[in-house]
Amino acid sequence: MTARRGAPTERRQWKLLPIIRYPEAGYARRLPRARQLIKHRDPGDAHPLALASALGLPLWTNDRDFEGLGVETFSTARLLAKLESARQRIE
Repeated sequence: MTARRGAPTERRQWKLLPIIRYPEAGYARRLPRARQLIKHRDPGDAHPLALASALGLPLWTNDRDFEGLGVETFSTARLLAKLESARQRIE
């Protein structure tokens, strides 16, 4: 019951993030390599792997399937720690 009460607030918080939707065409040339790299772990993760590779950005994930595949990953705990550190530097 508590989780349901929090859901609308969580959805509003997601809207605060600068989320950009990238079409597959923007990372399609990286997709074959991503599929090859992750095929024995979780083939469904090829798209985020290809996109992160194409943009040169890290992935926010707790999924260990991405480890050692050439993209930096941030677990939720690591991301929160990094954001807190940045906040403290600003203040």
